[in-house]
Amino acid sequence: MVEPVTFRPAPVQAPVETPPKRGPGRPPTVAARPSARSLKSEISATLMQINLVLIMIPPLRQDQMDMVEIDALASSLDEQARKSPRFRKALEGALTATGGAGLISILAIIGTRRAARHGLVPVEIDQQLGNLLAQGSSRRNGAS
Repeated sequence: MVEPVTFRPAPVQAPVETPPKRGPGRPPTVAARPSARSLKSEISATLMQINLVLIMIPPLRQDQMDMVEIDALASSLDEQARKSPRFRKALEGALTATGGAGLISILAIIGTRRAARHGLVPVEIDQQLGNLLAQGSSRRNGAS
């Protein structure tokens, strides 16, 4: 004969209270650790892209930064990013946005040079843009 099965209810557990995410009773926050990864090279590359734009606009050519200024500004921004997580996040967002803009500007320069070679724009522009790209490339590689 089969014995009857008896079911026992599971033990009752007290609900787990989670602290509120905001307001009184919230657990103390722990300051974020400064990041060890340097952003200096990315900042320098972005500043060089900005210089490239300044070089392309004749009235603004005199406003371009030299390598000493770029290095000093990049070092200062990197130091602040290491100290402040909020500043770092904003800076990383700006670097991401300017990276895409830099790609678009280089593609536009290359396209304009090809148009000059096919007679769609004045031929002199090809040489001028070539010199501009060479100057930007030498700055990115550390030459002045």
